[in-house]
Amino acid sequence: MVSDIKNLPIQVRLKSEINIEKVSLMKAKVYVRLKNGVLDPQGQTIQSSIERMGYDFASEVRVGKVFEIEVKDESCRKDLEKIASTMLANMIIEEYSIEFEA
Repeated sequence: MVSDIKNLPIQVRLKSEINIEKVSLMKAKVYVRLKNGVLDPQGQTIQSSIERMGYDFASEVRVGKVFEIEVKDESCRKDLEKIASTMLANMIIEEYSIEFEA
């Protein structure tokens, strides 16, 4: 059996040789979007394209970003807020929200 491990790719060997305790992770989602009143030219372009395709149900399109981060639990909310406000969002023109899901 030990000789069989030598024939496996390095990633598989490392996982089998190291005794890693599986930690149950959850997903934090950080939503970043433009603040109300900030012009969204990308959203306007998408809305125009939707209308040119013959659809008339969209009155406004706003473009944003979603960051999915695996975390151990919700205790990291303060740290995520700091990361979101300093790195993920431009707080002059954008706002963010954070949600957790199991």
